[in-house]
Amino acid sequence: MRCSLVLKICVKNFVMMDLVYPFFAECFAAILALFAVAFACFENHEGKKTKIFSITFCFAIAGALLVAMFVQAGHVNGLANAFFEKTMLTTKIQLVILVVYFMFLAFTIFNKIYSFSYIALSLLSLCGSLLLICSSNLLSVYLALELQSIPLYIILTQNKTLSSKNAIEGAVKYFIMSSLFSCFFIYACSLFYANFATLSLGQVASGAEYGKSAVLSVIFILFAFCGKLSLAPFYFWAPDLYQKTTKSSLFFISSISKLASVCALFTIFRAVFNILTPQDFSIIVKVLTIIIALSFAVGSFGGLAQQNIKRLLAYSGIINAAFFVCPLFLMSVNALRYSLFYIVIYALNTFVVLACLSYLKQVRGYKFKQITDLALVYKYHPFIAFYLLCSVLSIVGLPPFAGFFTKFFILKSIFAVNLPIFVIALLGSVVASFYYLSILKAMYFAKTENTIFTTSKPAKINFAAIFIISICFVITILNFAISLNPSLALQIIL
Repeated sequence: MRCSLVLKICVKNFVMMDLVYPFFAECFAAILALFAVAFACFENHEGKKTKIFSITFCFAIAGALLVAMFVQAGHVNGLANAFFEKTMLTTKIQLVILVVYFMFLAFTIFNKIYSFSYIALSLLSLCGSLLLICSSNLLSVYLALELQSIPLYIILTQNKTLSSKNAIEGAVKYFIMSSLFSCFFIYACSLFYANFATLSLGQVASGAEYGKSAVLSVIFILFAFCGKLSLAPFYFWAPDLYQKTTKSSLFFISSISKLASVCALFTIFRAVFNILTPQDFSIIVKVLTIIIALSFAVGSFGGLAQQNIKRLLAYSGIINAAFFVCPLFLMSVNALRYSLFYIVIYALNTFVVLACLSYLKQVRGYKFKQITDLALVYKYHPFIAFYLLCSVLSIVGLPPFAGFFTKFFILKSIFAVNLPIFVIALLGSVVASFYYLSILKAMYFAKTENTIFTTSKPAKINFAAIFIISICFVITILNFAISLNPSLALQIIL
């Protein structure tokens, strides 16, 4: 009797673990977030012990999530149900997101943000991003989006370097716009269910009958994700938010959240492509074409008038987000890989730019906000200037940097599918290069001496600064190494 009871318990636990293994990383992120919340109740923000414990906890998070990801990778086996679909591709994407999150943790420590509440909220947002990547149901997509977004509202207000009023203003704008995008998505879900009697993308058969509102539901889903990606005309929150938040929070929003959102958008569009007729899908393609064209125009010409570096990065994010969604015209797995490869390289280069600015601030004790603040930086910090040079040129898309090949893959893929977007993307990149190059002009060719460097002595470099600059060095090497065989790099990363 007892043996049979023990056997039943063992079998039950085995089945439960078999269900948990494919979501090991997500479960670990949620558990670690709960631990961080518990530690936050007893933390002393000014205590040295808190700083040491916070740093140790961040390294523990990195190790635990990495182990959990590899355990999960061995138990995927093509899991698919009504809410989630796990494949090796989604697992690879989640692993990439974890690597980017480790960079975010290192950047957070470097910026002297030791708050456990900040770490807990970032873990919850990470958990939402990981779930969003493998969601195959509109309900799970919505819940994952909210789990990703809600912690960010609080994270964005935690800015000690700016006045609390400015930080809260940027977060409130993001909250209001995100609420609007959530309304778009909920309304789209209701229309989708009214037409297909399900929210599961995999359960809708090809050729199923539907009404005219089905096309409208997909358009509203597109609007919701365009808002999350700061595409025109839903970009209004981005410049103010970028300017008024911390560099580590900015990096999280511009990399992890956008990477997950693009994956979810591709999943939805591939399902819709098989459901809708070619005539109806062509309507959605026209809407997408208008959005991308507007984004290239706003991102390229809007950035020309910017002197604030963070606002310039916001407009850079708009034009790069347009590149993210260009492969949607192809509706293939390779198109998704091209888009994700582009986002990864863009995120790495953005990290270098933000890390170099933070390094200069820590060493010189001055907030480098304007482009003119970087005047003749190469004289005093030649390696920092070189890292910035390589990353900016990679974002521009010039050879022999990795950014050139990411743009080349995308432009080559859309050339035969949508020639007008190809031309607009090419022209937008040329116009945008002018405001990118203004940074390099200030760093190397400014005519007046920079008083920031002449009137201040550099501070001592600590271990955190060395670690961050080492990451910048590795990314700079990758920018050159990927150019040797970009196709191989694409296969390795994704």
